[in-house]
Amino acid sequence: MIRCRGVFFDLYGTLLEYRDIKTAWRRWLEVIHTEIRACGGRVDERDLAVLCDRFFGRDEPQDGPDGATVFERRLAALFTDLDLPPAEGGHLRNVADRAAAAWQEFVPLDPEAEDLLELLARDYVLGLVTNFDHPPHVRKTLEDLGIAHRFAVVAISGEIGVKKPGPAIFLKALRAVGLEAAEVVHVGDTDADILGARAAGLGPVFLDRNSGEAELDFQADPQRGESMAAAGSRCLRTIRNLSDLPDHLTAW
Repeated sequence: MIRCRGVFFDLYGTLLEYRDIKTAWRRWLEVIHTEIRACGGRVDERDLAVLCDRFFGRDEPQDGPDGATVFERRLAALFTDLDLPPAEGGHLRNVADRAAAAWQEFVPLDPEAEDLLELLARDYVLGLVTNFDHPPHVRKTLEDLGIAHRFAVVAISGEIGVKKPGPAIFLKALRAVGLEAAEVVHVGDTDADILGARAAGLGPVFLDRNSGEAELDFQADPQRGESMAAAGSRCLRTIRNLSDLPDHLTAW
């Protein structure tokens, strides 16, 4: 049996809980709508909501100001679609920061997370592996919550250029801490977490706060076109709460 030496976590939906997500997105939209109106745009907020539907699920814009995050490039593309003057880098960063902060107010730290991280940090190398289009917001949030120092590595898709469920983001995190995949488990709340961890060789732990109500397909890997079971993936463990995790770490 290989000893577990490291624990990687997803951030949103795992260490951070989605609470009033409808209000979170409404506040996010309000910030962007207010900025558009300040720039001379006349779009109605309901029409803007349609334009922003699945905002983060679309292909990433390739063009944008130098050094802009993916979120900032998405905002720049939105301004162009509305025939507004091109937004400059500093302007885009300001809007992106304010919109993300408005949304973040409704996505708090899980009440069990801080104590769990303190406990695990005594015996394990901790890492964070998250898909997010505006990395400065993630790093600020971790600092604001007082948990940034717990992680030996923070791998954010918007910085690295690869996303879960692809294995590359996990492999980069592993190299950063000098651990083998077989020595690390990854805790997450989505199929992207489980499939990505399996593809990279990490032990997957599924956080299911909905007591089995989640409809996730852990067998078919859309990126590799094969059955994860056929690939010899490690056994999936399920926990209902973060505090359940330590009991699972000695059994790998």
